[in-house]
Amino acid sequence: MRRYPSPYVPIVPGRSAHTSSQETSAMSTFPPSHPGAPEPGPQPPRKLNRAGVVAIAVAALIVGALCAAFAFSLPGTAVLQPGTDPAPGGMPAVTYAAETTSAPVLVATPGPGDFKLQVEVLDRDCFGSAGCHIMYRVTAGWDVPVGPDPWLVTYEVRGVDDGPAVGTLTVNGDTYDAPAEEFAQVKSAKSKLSAVAIRVSRV
Repeated sequence: MRRYPSPYVPIVPGRSAHTSSQETSAMSTFPPSHPGAPEPGPQPPRKLNRAGVVAIAVAALIVGALCAAFAFSLPGTAVLQPGTDPAPGGMPAVTYAAETTSAPVLVATPGPGDFKLQVEVLDRDCFGSAGCHIMYRVTAGWDVPVGPDPWLVTYEVRGVDDGPAVGTLTVNGDTYDAPAEEFAQVKSAKSKLSAVAIRVSRV
């Protein structure tokens, strides 16, 4: 059996307690190296498994998608207002905006009673007992929302000779189109004319 020198060197009388450089070199080799033995070199780095890298990337994408879906499913949406100061602790101040839905605009279906018509006399020529020849126009007003679609209003002008005169006007939103002038024969200058809507239809 081979014996290795002990690190503790006894002090021999007549010799110095300090060892020589050769003895120190001999003691520092423990165990001694074998002549001709190859020294171990650096090990090559381990290669990552390609399948493992792909699996990690897919898992990260799935986790990110789930987090985004959960954030958008919250009842309010966090909106960072421009120019707001950060909250205490360095976190940005956020304001949660409530989800709102626009109410549909209700448009009424107008009827004949929703329109108020008047007769405006523009000119009158009277011939004694033969009566009068008048020029008039019909004006209209209404209080219900009729929407952007046009409506055709049929009316009667009452108080003229030979029964009521029938006319039409078109209502479109807040405006209407009516004849600029109409003519009728009445019995006298005291005859009163009136207009009444009798039918409303979509154009």
